Amino acid sequence: MSFLKKSFLYIIAMLLCLSIYQDLFSGKSYRPLVEKAPYTDEWKEYEAIQIKAQPGDTVLSVVEKLNSSQADSLDIDQIIKDWRTINPTSNPHELVPSNYYYFPRYK
Repeated sequence: MSFLKKSFLYIIAMLLCLSIYQDLFSGKSYRPLVEKAPYTDEWKEYEAIQIKAQPGDTVLSVVEKLNSSQADSLDIDQIIKDWRTINPTSNPHELVPSNYYYFPRYK
């Protein structure tokens, strides 16, 4: 092999070893996020209800159905904040039909 090919392979091998070393000893964890349990003491203002999303559902439409007696007094920003708290890995603006999500039912 020519000198350039040998040098190139040597550099690639060294970069690979350096990359593996940094991945193993950098101290960063790449474990997947663990979702919180749906019911904890910190959520005393509402109860989290698991509901299967239907086509056309939005976070606000489902929350309004769950809280029909107090639908006029609900704050949209608070609803979105609470929904993100109990569904940390989901986007409130893109519900996937047939997926289950937790929705707040206020007390």
